[in-house]
This record gives sequence, structure tokens and C-alpha cells, in this order.
Amino acid sequence: MKKVLKIIVLLALCAAAFTAAACDRSKEQSDKWHNKNASAGLEYELSADKSYYTLKGIGACPDKDIVIPAKINGTPVKVIAEEAFQNREEIETLRIPSSIVRINDAAFRGCDNLAEVTIANGLDKIPISCFYGCEKLTKIEIPASVKEIGNLAFGNTGFETVAIPDTVEKIGSSIFSECKSLKNVQFPSKITSIPERTFSSCVALTEYTVPETITKIEANAFSFSGLQTITISDSVTEIGKNAFSNCENLTSVTLSKNITVIAESMFSGCKSLKTVTIPSKVTSIGKGSFSFSGITTITIPANVTKIEQFAFQCNNLQSVTFANKNGWSVWNYDNVKYKDFTAEELSSPESVAKSLRYSSDTWKRS
Repeated sequence: MKKVLKIIVLLALCAAAFTAAACDRSKEQSDKWHNKNASAGLEYELSADKSYYTLKGIGACPDKDIVIPAKINGTPVKVIAEEAFQNREEIETLRIPSSIVRINDAAFRGCDNLAEVTIANGLDKIPISCFYGCEKLTKIEIPASVKEIGNLAFGNTGFETVAIPDTVEKIGSSIFSECKSLKNVQFPSKITSIPERTFSSCVALTEYTVPETITKIEANAFSFSGLQTITISDSVTEIGKNAFSNCENLTSVTLSKNITVIAESMFSGCKSLKTVTIPSKVTSIGKGSFSFSGITTITIPANVTKIEQFAFQCNNLQSVTFANKNGWSVWNYDNVKYKDFTAEELSSPESVAKSLRYSSDTWKRS
């Protein structure tokens, strides 16, 4: 038995060594290619200790296809400076070698004609606004070395689909906001939250199923997007305010059964949304949560104890059914109670709808 275990361990070590050697060869070949095909005329700055170069900008380079070298006279190129290539409309493709360990913020922001980016394994972070405004960017190879993607990194780009490597552990806000062609994104399993404005104004995103690895959807995550259908897995326990606000084409919503709050303005301005099944665990419906939506019919679950101001300010609201009609009262802006409802008064869905439709008060159940 011990002999078998030794053989298994030996085989595992050999496999690991083989993989490491293969990676080293691949890196070496990649670096050689970058050095051989490097764009001439780029501007560099040597570090104070003369151990590496920082790529400062386009310099006198005439190329539209930029290839960054891994080394200059044996010294590695490790850093790309902040705003180094910002608004350089002549760039169409970009190849970044494995020697680059840091790209600073907005390095390629506003490169209107940049269409394709290849990043060799080595970089661990794609920084803030790195490719923001590169409207023709439709293809990028994100290496497995990347662990973090900063705010607005790919905002207002031309992607239709993006696969984020499973090695990524952190993503910033608005990373795909204003991506007008985006239809699908694969999130890595280590990401548990969809950050603020991730898909805001992604008008081509018509349907989305929230992965079971996600536990939180943050504020404005899908606001002003083209969503028609959204399915939220039961792993989600929290959804932020305005998460789906102004999704004017949204008609179908499946909410997680484990949320307890309908947040402020969550579905505000969703003009095509006629009804939503509110999960039974919900205890509070936030301010303006369905305001200016197309809601016509709604059922308030038995566990709800609070409906805030303007929650159902919907011109088309026709029917509101309370699962629990007992103990409801109305409180004004100064938090003063001025009316108690009887169960009988809340027995008519049409009458309740009329009362809630333009209510600027908060309803509470004791």
C-alpha cells in the first residue's frame, strides 16, 4: 500500500513539474514573440534603480497594431503608465507581454478604434477605466493571472459576450456599464456580489439568470438596461435600491424566495412590468419601489409589516390583495399615525389599489 502511495505522489509531482515547465516554455516563447515583433518608437522611462522600464505612451510609434516588448536590451518592461495611451484613436489592436505586472488607471481609455486586446499571463489586475470608452473593443483575452478588475474597466465598450476567468476574486462597480452590445457575461465562482451599476445602460442585455454563486445584487446593478426577463436565484438574500429601475422593457421577474426587503425604487420606471410575485419572507416594501411602473395587480404577503411612501405610485394599479388584513395603519410624513384600517376596509382589492396608488404616506402593520 505504501509503495502504491509513493508511486501516486511521484506521478503527481512529475505532472506538476511538467505543467510548470510547459508554462515556462510558453511564457518564454510569448516573450520572444513580443520582443521580435515589438512596435518601434514607443516612449519608455527607466526606473530609478534601472531594474525595469515603464511604458509612458505612444511616443513616435506609427503603428496601429501595438506590440509591447517584454524587454529592452535585457531589461524588462513591467509597468504601463496612467493614461499612457488615452484617446489614441489610431490604435486598433494591442498585445501585452507577460512581463507587464501593473497597468495604471485609464491606460487605454477612449481608444475609439481599439478592437482586440491580448494580455499574456502575468498581470494580476485590470485597473480603473482601463478600456473605458473603447467602443469598438469586441475581443479580449483575460489571462488566468488576473485576480481583480477595477471600476469601469470595460465600461462603454463593444463586447457582446465576456468570460471572466475563474481566478478573478474581485470586480469593481460599473465594469460593463454602457456596453450597448453586451448580451452575456460569465461570472467567476468566487464573485458573490453583482456590484453597483455593473450592467447599467446595457440595452442589448434582454435576459439574465443570476448565478447561484451570487448572494447580493447591489444598487443600480441593472438600471436602464434592456432587460425583458430576469431570474434571480434563491442564493440571493439582498438586492439594493434602484437595482432594476427604468428597465422599460422588463415584463418577467422571478425573485429569490430568500430576500426580506423590496428595496427603494427597485422597479421604479419599469413601464412594461404588470405584476410581480413578492416572496413570502419579505417584511418591508421600500419607498417608490414600484413607482411609475406598469404594475396592475399585486399581492402583499402576510409577513409584510411596512409599505413606504409612493411604493405603488402606479397609474395602472387596479388590484392590491393583502394576505394579512389585520393591524394596518397609515402614518404621515412626520411619522404620526392618523388612520387605522379594519380588515373589512382592506377586503376590496380595487379599493385598496385606489388608496395606495397615490399614497405619499407609510403603511404599517402592528
